[in-house]
Amino acid sequence: MMEQLVPEFRTHPLCYLDYTSLCRLSMTNSLMPKAANDDNAWNALYHKCLLVAYMHKFPPI
Repeated sequence: MMEQLVPEFRTHPLCYLDYTSLCRLSMTNSLMPKAANDDNAWNALYHKCLLVAYMHKFPPI
């Protein structure tokens, strides 16, 4: 059933996962590694981590 979804519908929810969950998902079955290795998911995770690091270094006044 997952393979019938448009690729964006398979990968967009992955943008909300943390690093550990994304890595675990990539090891589940033959379809998930391709989705979990999508650049959009990792890009979103990178930007979340970057924002957290920035906010930690420069807290709002």
